[in-house]
Amino acid sequence: MKDLYNIVGKKIGKWTVLDPAEKRNSNLYYICQCECGDIHLVRGSNLIRNESKSCVRCASRARTGYVETIEPYLKNKPKLGINKEPKLNRKSLIGQRFGKFVVLEDTGKRYYGYVVYKCKCDCGNIFEAPSHNIKAGQVKSCGCLLKEINDSWADRLKKTNKYKFGKFGTGYTRKGEKFFFDIEDYDKLQNYCWSYDSGHRLVAYIRGTGNSRIAAWRIILNENDKNKRVRYKNGNKWDLRKKNLELV
Repeated sequence: MKDLYNIVGKKIGKWTVLDPAEKRNSNLYYICQCECGDIHLVRGSNLIRNESKSCVRCASRARTGYVETIEPYLKNKPKLGINKEPKLNRKSLIGQRFGKFVVLEDTGKRYYGYVVYKCKCDCGNIFEAPSHNIKAGQVKSCGCLLKEINDSWADRLKKTNKYKFGKFGTGYTRKGEKFFFDIEDYDKLQNYCWSYDSGHRLVAYIRGTGNSRIAAWRIILNENDKNKRVRYKNGNKWDLRKKNLELV
């Protein structure tokens, strides 16, 4: 890795290596500027082995025989210091509104050459975000918008299950399949959307975790040990009353 750091400031093909950028899967990437002026992240190993010598645009021109003189650019181009930051964005976003927030000021920080702005969300929170994420629409709030969406999603899920109460509770999945539970466990179950999986186990998908599911008996028994299993004493997996559940 020490050899890779030695390439900072060097000329490799049409690249000028400006600064180390980040590591991705044990590969070190560098901020490099091509002779045409484009700035990209390039993997260090590709630079060392001369597998990357220019940006895609310049490489394409070389293949097609297209030649564009860059002498005027080279004469007027400022010298690039090893630790000098590339200037990518000059248009200020201060005072502009994006989604639920307003851009307040430049923090003086840079993220791969992009300006990092201080922003104020409508909820009152102050946060920071890079300009390219803001302009690309990847930032819409301080995070409160996602919470609102999740809360709304959870409220919709509550409406998909129906419940009746007697000596014990009876719940119904979206398909009308029933399950039994102790009435004191209703508060634990009501915030999930329950359905039966291929093994006829009552499960709920957890929002924001892909396909992660949680079994109803784990909610009822407050059991998080993945090595624990449950035995249904009467053989009915839809009977989730505690007297029918035994940990094994």
